[in-house]
Amino acid sequence: MKTHHYIFLTTLIFVIVFYNEDIGLNLGIVGIAYAVLALYKTPEQNRTREFLIIFVTSILSSIAFAWYGDFASFLAVLSSHLLLAYRSRNRKMKILLLIPVFVTNGFTFICRLFNFDKWLPKTNTSGLLQKVIAFVLIPLILVAIFFGIYAAGSSHFADLFSKYEWDINIWQLIVITVLGFFIAFNYWNFAVEKLIYRQNHILDNEFGEDAKIQKPTYSFLDLNSERMSGVISLFCLNILLAVFIFTFNYEQFVEVQKTTIQLGEETHERVNAVILSIIMAILVIMMYFKGGFNFDEKAKNL
Repeated sequence: MKTHHYIFLTTLIFVIVFYNEDIGLNLGIVGIAYAVLALYKTPEQNRTREFLIIFVTSILSSIAFAWYGDFASFLAVLSSHLLLAYRSRNRKMKILLLIPVFVTNGFTFICRLFNFDKWLPKTNTSGLLQKVIAFVLIPLILVAIFFGIYAAGSSHFADLFSKYEWDINIWQLIVITVLGFFIAFNYWNFAVEKLIYRQNHILDNEFGEDAKIQKPTYSFLDLNSERMSGVISLFCLNILLAVFIFTFNYEQFVEVQKTTIQLGEETHERVNAVILSIIMAILVIMMYFKGGFNFDEKAKNL
C-alpha cells in the first residue's frame, strides 16, 4: 500500500470507531490499528530493536487506555505512537527533535495537504480523477439541480423526500472525518523541515571536528583572557557559596532555636532565591563550558 492508502484507511477506521461513540475503548482500538499498520509499513532496515520496543509499548499503552481511560494513559498512547511514526521513517533522527517536528507539521498541514504530488500517486491520477468527475460529480450536480427545480414545481414531489429523516448526525460525521484525516495525514505523511534536520548532527553522541575548533566568544576578549576570566569567576563564586552555606546553616540551626513551623515558613520564603541561584549557575556553566573550551588543553584549571 502507498501512503495515501494508509491515510484513507486509518481515516475510515477513525470515523467508524468514533461515530456516536465515547473515547475509552475506541481509542485503544485505533491505537492498536495504527501500531500494526506502522509495523507493516516500516521498511526492514528501520525495524531496529528500538523500533520494536516502541511498537510493543504502543500496543501496551493502547490497551492501558482502553482499560483505565485516564490522562496518564492518554499521554502514553500519544508519546509512544508519535515515537513509532518517527522511528518508522528515520532511525537516525534524534528523539529530542520529535516535538518540534510534529508541532511544525500541525501548522503546515494545509500547505502540505494541497501539495498533492508529495502524497498522491503520480500514475493514473488523471484517469481516476476523470472517472470521479464523469461518473460521480457531474451526475450528482445535475440530479441536485433538477431535484430543486422539480421540488419547487410540485409539492407532492417534494413531500416524497421531505417526509424521510436520516438518522445521521452530519456535523459530528464531518468533524470526526476532518479530525481523523488530520491525524492520519500528519502520522503517515509528516515532513522534517530542513531547519530542524540541520540541527540533528548537533545532538550526536560524538562531537565533530568543527566543534573542537577553539574560537573566542566575544570580539573584545581573546581566548587567554576568556579562559582566565572563567577561572577567576568560578573561584570567587565557590568561595562565596562556601561562606553562604556556613552562614545560612549557622542562622538556621545554631543562632536561635526555631520550631518546625518556623523552619518550614522560612524554607518556603527562600525557594525563589534557590530557584534563581540554580538558573544563574546554569547560565555561568553555559557561559564558560561550551564549544572548543571542552577540548582546550590549557583549560585544566577552568
